[in-house]
Amino acid sequence: MKVKVEQNNKAVIPKVSDNEVGINARQLSGRSSLGLLGMRERARLVGGTLRILSRRGSGTQIVARLPLDTG
Repeated sequence: MKVKVEQNNKAVIPKVSDNEVGINARQLSGRSSLGLLGMRERARLVGGTLRILSRRGSGTQIVARLPLDTG
């Protein structure tokens, strides 16, 4: 797993990548994905976004974009 955090003048952008195992669409929408749903909701609460990019064999990357100025 890799964790990287970037920042520009508008947002903090944390990125988490797995070890190239990846997750499928069924896993993303199943009951066990409540953690992902919670992360998406928390990002929206502060005016941000959460993207989940996944391809079997290429791994999964979760990228949040969280604005620095929420006011």
